[in-house]
Amino acid sequence: WWMPVRHGIKMIQGSVYALLSLKIVFGKDSRTLSVRKAQRFWARLVVILPLLSMSSFLIVAFRPASEALADDGANIRFYAPAITMMLTTYGFSLMALWAPKMLTFNSGYASLWEQASLEKEEITIICNRVQKEIDKKVYRDPALTVSKFGEKVAVPPYRLSLVLNHVYHKSFPQFINEHRLHYFMDRINLGDLERFTILEIAFAAGFQSKSTFNRVFLNQYGVSPSEYVKNNSTGIQKA
Repeated sequence: WWMPVRHGIKMIQGSVYALLSLKIVFGKDSRTLSVRKAQRFWARLVVILPLLSMSSFLIVAFRPASEALADDGANIRFYAPAITMMLTTYGFSLMALWAPKMLTFNSGYASLWEQASLEKEEITIICNRVQKEIDKKVYRDPALTVSKFGEKVAVPPYRLSLVLNHVYHKSFPQFINEHRLHYFMDRINLGDLERFTILEIAFAAGFQSKSTFNRVFLNQYGVSPSEYVKNNSTGIQKA
């Protein structure tokens, strides 16, 4: 009686494993931008090959061992699972030799190898998402971080930084502060200085402090904000 019970337990465990693992590698999470095609391919192999090995044992799961023996005493029905296990074992060994990076977890920091793996389609999708958030003036949030921005565009922070460096040649703070400066300049050109101070407009643009704003402005225009306004007062529209 123990053999059928044992086989039943194995089948239940195997079924749970199969459902969960297949959901991971074939579910919607596996198709996000953070998972590259090559990684997705290898992950599916890692799941499918052991499942093939497990499924081969179904040949003997419902039959006692004595019935699985051939007339000449050769245990023929155990050949299939044994061969399948051998192939999957050697298969994993070859995967480790051919593509070791595919079987390791990402450290969270972008490497040159990761940067080279950026695909054009992925870059285009991420840039479109980034532009949509910029159009919404997300940069006006003074607490905006690369992680928070990454959540908005559904892209891991390190991957987002890669694209910004690759396409715009800027770090995340540089990219965001540039748009804050553009907003500031647009507002003073529309005459907001008639109603607000320079610092009030800077804070409205998303800058967290006066020192940060002054530093970013000086790096961009070569003068302080007050000097810029004074020197260009005739070119600034009045409200």
